[in-house]
Amino acid sequence: MVIRKKFTSFNSAKKDAEQVLESDERTKTLIEKVLGLLKSKRVRREIGKFLANFRFLVEMIKAYLKGDYNEIPWNVLISIVAGLIYFISPIDAIPDFVFGIGYADDSAVIAFLFKSLSDEIEVFQRWKNSKDAESDYSTE
Repeated sequence: MVIRKKFTSFNSAKKDAEQVLESDERTKTLIEKVLGLLKSKRVRREIGKFLANFRFLVEMIKAYLKGDYNEIPWNVLISIVAGLIYFISPIDAIPDFVFGIGYADDSAVIAFLFKSLSDEIEVFQRWKNSKDAESDYSTE
């Protein structure tokens, strides 16, 4: 798992994302680190309304990893994983240790991803909704 001890930009995170995606184990480790950070009250307070977006992107990557959803183009995977790497990297545009605003840049990156990847996110949401509907009918 690539976590930089020095400054991380989104572009450097994109380069690291390819390495992470080469290994299911590295990708799972990234997901665990993201979910671990999302448990922090401070992080949840600072990312506020973007919490659901972070979780949604993690869900997309998990579905891809499990082989349940393979419709994600490679460049989209790279961007999502880069955003998650940026999130867990403590030294980025606004270092995470800066109380009150340390995760503002991380939220901005996720907001940017949601806007720029909206078509792919919508397709995944439709797929997810159809899977949820199938499981609802199968339990009746």
